[in-house]
Amino acid sequence: IVVMRLVRRLEHLSHHDALTGLLNRRAIEYLLDREDQRLQRFGDPYAVLLIDVDHFKRINDRLGHAAGDAVLCAVARTLQLKAREVDRVARYGGEEFCVLLPHTVHEGAMQAAERLREAVQHTAIPWNDELISVSVSTGVACAAAPGETLQSLLSRADEALYQAKAAGRNIFQLFEPALASDARRRYELQNDLRRAIARTEFEVNYQPLVDIRTMEVCGA
Repeated sequence: IVVMRLVRRLEHLSHHDALTGLLNRRAIEYLLDREDQRLQRFGDPYAVLLIDVDHFKRINDRLGHAAGDAVLCAVARTLQLKAREVDRVARYGGEEFCVLLPHTVHEGAMQAAERLREAVQHTAIPWNDELISVSVSTGVACAAAPGETLQSLLSRADEALYQAKAAGRNIFQLFEPALASDARRRYELQNDLRRAIARTEFEVNYQPLVDIRTMEVCGA
């Protein structure tokens, strides 16, 4: 009996995230693959949400990693509570979550994304003497017709997530090809600027404007 319990425990751990208790990346990728096979064989549509906690690094930097863990657990509980019974919620990595929506097309996926976004926004997370409020950005991609690879679908969801972050965060974004490259460039530029500021890589140079008739400084 002890051995059987140990085996079940190990099997559970191999498919679930140790911190949040959600499915882990390995488990959700297996389920995504199964859903993709149903699409290819029977035409059953499905959708994917990639959800990222906004400004998560700020929480870790200001309050510590234990507070960050508490935020991840609270977001995980909220997503699991507000998802449908048929949906599957997983921690995809770091502060990113993945939600699989079977039998769902664009309108249903956008409704789900907004429902989850709003639920997280209204979740107050107690930490010491304060309440932490967080928001999430969500990338939405739908697989409605056979032919597209699963990797391509996940790439579209990832690009849509970039678009949501570039648009200001705390929103969901359905993948739009015309916005993809521009959104990624803006997001990467923002990250580069933050890193440069943190490393004090900026240098202020003062260049005066001189009136050549009087040789007096008249501006900068």
